[in-house]
Amino acid sequence: MTTCSLGLPFMFWKARREQEAVPLKTVVVTVCSRDKNKGGQQQSVSAQRLAWVVDPRSRAQPEIERLVPDVIRERLFRPAYVRYAGPIYREISPLLQSLQESSDLEFLIASGYYGIMDCREPIWNYELDLKKTSQVIDIWNNVRLGALLKKYLDEDLGGHQRLFVLTSDYRLMLSGGVADGLTVRPIDWRASSAQEQMQFYGQALAHLTSSRLIYEPLANIPSQQTRMGVRFQLTPV
Repeated sequence: MTTCSLGLPFMFWKARREQEAVPLKTVVVTVCSRDKNKGGQQQSVSAQRLAWVVDPRSRAQPEIERLVPDVIRERLFRPAYVRYAGPIYREISPLLQSLQESSDLEFLIASGYYGIMDCREPIWNYELDLKKTSQVIDIWNNVRLGALLKKYLDEDLGGHQRLFVLTSDYRLMLSGGVADGLTVRPIDWRASSAQEQMQFYGQALAHLTSSRLIYEPLANIPSQQTRMGVRFQLTPV
């Protein structure tokens, strides 16, 4: 009896310690890139990963193509993380290449043409600037993309903490979906250009992932510093 009574608390203690050692699951939602790598394959090599996006995308894309007839530059497929070539993706490319199906990190990308996608989804080479084509934001709002994203995050990824790394135009495009999470904010620093802002975002994400802080409780992480020397903190959206 003594052995059993001593063993049970030890088992609970051991199980609790093991549970605490398990990395937290995190979902990152960030922006696409104006700069893109060309080329690709004629056929998509993998299926659509986010089934809930199919319907709003099928309604939004024809309107976008009428609005911007030359939006598609090449009808060739490359995974999104390979297609995008901007500052964010130059910083975090090694991370995205190593993502596996069992990863504790989900990485979603907001796109003016595709809406929302998994970073591994094969996509065409397209060109669409939300700042120049603000009507695209209205198109995605009309198909309730933000509300559907929120439903997906709440129901399918409910156990994941959320980190939103988005510019203001993409926040508007995902209206209603950017909630219950954190965002990256610089401390006493302002970007002098859009390129510099994207570089800051990329370095902040690279720092959080390479140090594995991305798997810690994000709300408790103290201020950090990027490679370019910019201090940042994670604050509620």
